[in-house]
Amino acid sequence: MTSGTLEGRARTGMRWASRALLVAAIYWVAGKFALFMAIPPGYATAVWPAAGIALVCVLCWGLRVVPGIALGSFLVNAGTSFDMSTSASLARSMAIATGIGCGAACQAALGALLIRRFVGFPTALEVDREITKFTFLGGPVSCLVSATVGMSTLCGLGVIPWPQFAFSWWTWWVGDAIGVLIFAPLSLLFVPGLDSVWRRRRTIVGIPLLVGFAAVSGLFLKARAWEETRLHTEFERRATPLAHTLEARLSEYEEVVGFLASLFEASSDVSRAQFHEFCRHALNTYPGIQGLAWNPRIDDDRRTQFETAAGFEITEQASKGVLRRAATRPEYLPVYYMEPEDRNRYAVGFDIASDPIRFEALSRARRSGRPSVTSRITLVQETAGQQGILLIAPVLHSQSLRGYVAGVFRVGDVVETALRSIDHDGLDYRLLDEDAAKENALVYTNANTDSDSSPRTWNETFSFGGRRWKLEVTATSAYMTAHRGWQAWTVLAAGLLFVGILGVVMLMATGQASYVQRALEARSSEAARAIQAEEKFRSTIEAASTGMLMADRNGTIVLVNAQVERLFGYTREELIGQPVEILVPAKSRGRHPSYRDTFFQEPRTRPMGAGRELYGIRKDGSEMPVEIGLNPMRTADGDFVLGSIVDITARKMAEATLRESAERFRALVEVSAQIVWTAAANGEFIEDSPSWRAFTGQTYQQWRGRERADAFHPEDRAAVAALWRKAIATKSAIDTEYRIRHVSGEWRWTAARAVPLLDVEGQVRGWIGMNTDITERKLAEHERDRLLNELQSLNTELEERVSGRTADLSKALREREVLIQEIHHRVKNNLQVISSIINMQVRKLDVGANRDALEECQTRVQAIALIHEKLYQSKDYSRVPFSEYARSLATNVFRATGGAFASVTLELAIEDLALAVDRAIPCGLVLNELITNALKHGFRDGRQGTIRVELAKLDMGRLRLAVKDNGIGLPLDLDIRKSDSLGLQLICTLSEQLDAELEVNGAGGASFQLTFAAEA
Repeated sequence: MTSGTLEGRARTGMRWASRALLVAAIYWVAGKFALFMAIPPGYATAVWPAAGIALVCVLCWGLRVVPGIALGSFLVNAGTSFDMSTSASLARSMAIATGIGCGAACQAALGALLIRRFVGFPTALEVDREITKFTFLGGPVSCLVSATVGMSTLCGLGVIPWPQFAFSWWTWWVGDAIGVLIFAPLSLLFVPGLDSVWRRRRTIVGIPLLVGFAAVSGLFLKARAWEETRLHTEFERRATPLAHTLEARLSEYEEVVGFLASLFEASSDVSRAQFHEFCRHALNTYPGIQGLAWNPRIDDDRRTQFETAAGFEITEQASKGVLRRAATRPEYLPVYYMEPEDRNRYAVGFDIASDPIRFEALSRARRSGRPSVTSRITLVQETAGQQGILLIAPVLHSQSLRGYVAGVFRVGDVVETALRSIDHDGLDYRLLDEDAAKENALVYTNANTDSDSSPRTWNETFSFGGRRWKLEVTATSAYMTAHRGWQAWTVLAAGLLFVGILGVVMLMATGQASYVQRALEARSSEAARAIQAEEKFRSTIEAASTGMLMADRNGTIVLVNAQVERLFGYTREELIGQPVEILVPAKSRGRHPSYRDTFFQEPRTRPMGAGRELYGIRKDGSEMPVEIGLNPMRTADGDFVLGSIVDITARKMAEATLRESAERFRALVEVSAQIVWTAAANGEFIEDSPSWRAFTGQTYQQWRGRERADAFHPEDRAAVAALWRKAIATKSAIDTEYRIRHVSGEWRWTAARAVPLLDVEGQVRGWIGMNTDITERKLAEHERDRLLNELQSLNTELEERVSGRTADLSKALREREVLIQEIHHRVKNNLQVISSIINMQVRKLDVGANRDALEECQTRVQAIALIHEKLYQSKDYSRVPFSEYARSLATNVFRATGGAFASVTLELAIEDLALAVDRAIPCGLVLNELITNALKHGFRDGRQGTIRVELAKLDMGRLRLAVKDNGIGLPLDLDIRKSDSLGLQLICTLSEQLDAELEVNGAGGASFQLTFAAEA
């Protein structure tokens, strides 16, 4: 598969994916709009526009966009049913959205398939039958799918009870059907590329549908607002007594605790029997009270005495609610009296001040002097898991705190007991502590599930025990179902159904009008086409380049063109109505009617008078040769014959001229010395010339057709045949050479050229060719090739001899290079021996002039030896790599001082170059003398400084060698050419040997510069 194919498939896939995503987005928007008009609690909606839009998307774009419908429906319903409180709830939410999405996708696909099968698409929907089928199949029939799949999913997953299946299914089906009824036609109005009738319907059908839909939607919103107000008022009427009853009962409990506190304040010594008697009456009157308690204040120094007298220990709660002996603290508030004792015995001795929540309520009660309630707590004696609260009141005596009385309440018992007599069927309620943290605010609820999503909620806040409490009442799904208001839904469904039916009626009306208009236009167009055809026929006849004449069965002329007038010399008026025999010569005029009758018995297109020469007669009586073609014509007015008449006088004359030319060409070929021949279009030979028969010795019968190819040389047959096939296919000329056998058995060479003869249409109708005898030329070329081969053989032999001699010379050259390398090596070794001998002699001499002279001589010998060492290491034995040599020499001279001039720095500015041996040795000696003199004379007594060696190329093939230092310099009166110093004399001598310009400067240090030619 090519990369272009893969790219094309990738672009196609991206296009369809984009369309599917667009459909998903459109479906999501339409779905959200429909949910806005839903009726709680079941989210039943009387219209689902997305169903109609999805159907049109599949009709226009095909089944590839069905996944986009499933995705759009999934997103709409995932947002509605989304619940991620638990993994099971999340999975259930996803399953609901997936099931409904699959149903919506299958519904759109089924509707599109049914419409394409039984109605066809694209369609103008002009016929009532097509409109009815479209509406019925796309709406009520296909909408069975989504309603069935969606409701089965919701009931199967427990969202809607099975008893409500039928009603909910009906609601769903109605909404989808109305959505298709209204929004499928609306969507088709704006689909590009459909029939023009849809564009005309945009105003006639689209605006009324949109206006009707908007009007019904507005009516629905009004009805829903009124219905919502009525339902909410009814709900508040039932919820308000719950809050008022609960608030009243809690106030009574607050009074009971206050009376109990007054009892202890009135008497300093209330016995257990008195406490029991007081509580018995209160507990009987108010069964919602879990218990009443007296908690005396006990200081720590009285704890032991109290516990001994009471017969129990003061306790506190450990982890997991287990009671243990209370830790030591300044004072305690243990439960001393507790009624009823049997169900609260476990709490006796418990220090209520040991718990932070209870302690906060105690402190608040002490400060305010009024009963204070705790936030939600778990009672010490609780075994059923209910939340509890304590209502605590302080007991004072002479402004001194004696202790606290407490009312113990299980919140569930309090609420249920208080609301037992109130009708609260279908209502969920929650008691919230407004002063508590959010996570601890819920004190009690009778709902098994979270009711936050209920569309009906009412709440009221009241005070109790110094804290703010809120009773929140919500309507259950059962309540919403029982109190469902159908007025708004009925208004919406009925109104939209009316709008949908109105749309169908308008589609039928506009379709019928369009159908009638098309029929009228078709008839008008047919008549216009007939007129145009007649005019076109007459124009065609008139514009024909041949004479055109039409006659009826009786031979009466009914139509002629200008060419007939020109050919025969009659005017049109003179011919119309006359018998056709007026144009037939007298010798044929009598037979012509029988020929005409025969033609009309078997009318067909054919030439007239096949095999006979036809003539026509002009007005002036002259005759002309003609060709006539006959064409029968059957019309509503009867049978006619249309004749095409061509004057062939010029063609007859051309044929006579062509025959004369052919005879002249034949005569020319017969007398020509060239070999001339002709062939048919397929290459089959037709005729030759006497020169061809003389060349081959073959008779006409021997080469006739293709048999002469047998005379071709076997080595040439395939090539010549291939050239013929190529020339026939490409209609091109042939140029080739081949051998042909003479009847004597001799092979003769011929050069052939053939050119195609083309007809007027550019097709090959034959070939004409000419051959030339090139046997003598080929024999000469053969002789030339033989001589060239002999010359090539001699040339090869000479090259082999030269190659052998070159190898001998190369061997001798390599031997010479080895000899020169050995000479340089031996010279270098001998100079090293001389240097070593001098060194041995130097060791025996004391420091002085003689030793210095020998050391200078030794450095000169080493400088020469270094040149031969470089030559020995080089591949070019005639030139010394002087830049490398100069660096090594300068470094060796410094190293030879043995560190005596460690304070002197050597700088090298040497360009890469090579010198001939005769130039390198003097340069090396000069360099050695200059560096040695600079060290000896320029930097005495440990003086610091720099010696710089420069070697550079100048223009015109010249070099500059310079040694400069910043030492003590040269004497002002020094003339180096008259100096008796051997070193300076040697420098002058070597400069003359190099033919160098020597420049000396002694100011600010010594500077010696030699400028000389690179080559001698």
